[in-house]
Amino acid sequence: MLRRRSSRTPSSPRPRATQRCRHGRRRRCWASCGPAVDPEAALAPLSGREREVAQALATGASNDDIARALFLSENTVKTHVKAILAKLGLADRVQVVIWAYENGVRRPGR
Repeated sequence: MLRRRSSRTPSSPRPRATQRCRHGRRRRCWASCGPAVDPEAALAPLSGREREVAQALATGASNDDIARALFLSENTVKTHVKAILAKLGLADRVQVVIWAYENGVRRPGR
């Protein structure tokens, strides 16, 4: 029986597993470090309704959930999502969530 070899050889460099925050900790310390970007500045390119939709997207809500919460039709939500993606230069909903966390629009546990 053949054994599979690891894709990494012992001499190859190990990837950096974690990044350090500005305090030198291995993991991000959201409470003390926080984002370097002001959330209001990050949301500046978006209209008021697009901000509400972006904040709802950051929670992982579906278009239907957002439509019910904001009293909109699902097609209107889809239009807002497309506008958010275009204005922020993002490719999909997952990138909106990542963008929201990186820019302080959404924080873990909120």
